[in-house]
Amino acid sequence: MATRATQYSAQVLRARQSALPVPPAHRGPMLSSLIWSLSTPSASLPYLKPPCSAPPFTQVIKRGMATIPNSKHQKLQESEDESFARFHRTVRDESESTIDMWSLPLETLDVHIPSFPARVEGATLRDHLTLLWDNFLNSLKNVSSMRKLAQENSFPGRETLSPRSLQIFRAKSTKDSAWVAPLRGILLENYKRVNNAIAEGDSKTVASLTVDEYAKSTLRKLRTLHPAGSSTVYRWRLVSQPSPVRIVSIRAMQGHLGLQPLRAGNPLYVNVIARFETIQSLTRRGVPSTVEPKRIVEYLLFEKRMWYDTPWAIKEQLYVDR
Repeated sequence: MATRATQYSAQVLRARQSALPVPPAHRGPMLSSLIWSLSTPSASLPYLKPPCSAPPFTQVIKRGMATIPNSKHQKLQESEDESFARFHRTVRDESESTIDMWSLPLETLDVHIPSFPARVEGATLRDHLTLLWDNFLNSLKNVSSMRKLAQENSFPGRETLSPRSLQIFRAKSTKDSAWVAPLRGILLENYKRVNNAIAEGDSKTVASLTVDEYAKSTLRKLRTLHPAGSSTVYRWRLVSQPSPVRIVSIRAMQGHLGLQPLRAGNPLYVNVIARFETIQSLTRRGVPSTVEPKRIVEYLLFEKRMWYDTPWAIKEQLYVDR
């Protein structure tokens, strides 16, 4: 048992090192959809950073002209050892705990919105080349994650008997034959349900299809649109889609590290960025409107814990600002 716990803690270390955070440039005020334009724009989403692992203790860390004393290194190491000890105890006593540790909030994986050229003001050749490299790495990580999902037969509506297929290179495909086709349909349906729920003041549906800070921001907007005592009801309508929903980035990693066997599903934690290009309208019911439908482009991050029978939930809204 102790050996297995040690293996799991090593996996956690590798996961923490590989799960790099999303560049802050991808985050911004939630103001894209017509739903958000009816009230004051919310503040930018907080940039959640995963806990930084301690640097190698054999190295001398310099900050400017200052050097961290060895005594502080020892304290950092002791603190890290205590954290690992707590992790071992938590995993060991998982079946006896009253808290489901695998349902706690998880950090966003290293997803990326591919774009070119660089949009930053005064972009240099280096900025353009860096962005091309990031786009290339995103494609490689898409392939790796598609293979992991295929190994676990985790594509909804698809039976993947083997990961050895050219389909793992088609994460961005919009063809009906692609492995991701049913998933794109699910993401679109959840997108429509969330927008309809906000317009109609259905907080239960919003809570079931959104998580983390996106859920909090969405519920704040819903309460702003539907204050207590108000009888105003809005109607959101998806008029058309100039282009189909496209998955631009997908990441899958082992998120469940428990020693107890899973009751259903598999241990993968999945993040997906989907691009939505829609023509949509928002009106008040019973009030004639002359406002023309608007074209909206949004990049939404969905998450799914494959060990739960829960829907693909919107975790964040991201932006192309690089």
